[in-house]
Amino acid sequence: MLPLAHTPAWIVASVLLIVAVLYVSLAPLNVPVQLPTHFDKIEHAAAYVLLAVWFTGLVARRRYWRVVVALVAFGLPIEFLQATMPL
Repeated sequence: MLPLAHTPAWIVASVLLIVAVLYVSLAPLNVPVQLPTHFDKIEHAAAYVLLAVWFTGLVARRRYWRVVVALVAFGLPIEFLQATMPL
């Protein structure tokens, strides 16, 4: 992690961001309007772009590959869980 002012606050914010993405990805959300086909793919892309920007801002450039690996390791199980959920 880069030497940041208020490092504990950055860590807490990072954990909250991950928890929020996990919750929104897996919680059954009742949306009263019909969304366009494959709209969830746009939502996923936006969420992971946000996570990528956030975490690459916290680590040195030479460790960006770790951010990519971590986001893939975080995202793939979520995709499998979504596929198995009866929603």
